[in-house]
Amino acid sequence: RGPAEEGGSSSREGLAVIRSVRPTNGEQAARWIQEKIAAYYGPQDLQEYRSPSAMTLRQMDDRFSFFKPDIVVLDLGCFPGGWSQVAVERTESSSSS
Repeated sequence: RGPAEEGGSSSREGLAVIRSVRPTNGEQAARWIQEKIAAYYGPQDLQEYRSPSAMTLRQMDDRFSFFKPDIVVLDLGCFPGGWSQVAVERTESSSSS
């Protein structure tokens, strides 16, 4: 007797069922690609920043808190300046000096 017969449970019990994510025809594939491109390049919460990476930097700072008030940040990049925007926003002094 195998383990499935002894315990009375199937070896597939408890596994998640995942539907097929592969498009079945070319039209579905083209539609899926267009949706993904539109979602990636479409409008996001970036109106206030110059680059998409600025939002990523904000998320990293929210998680790891490496920008502290009143610290000096040197941004050696040159274009487009999104990281500098986040650095200025996050390191502004809390009181006027």
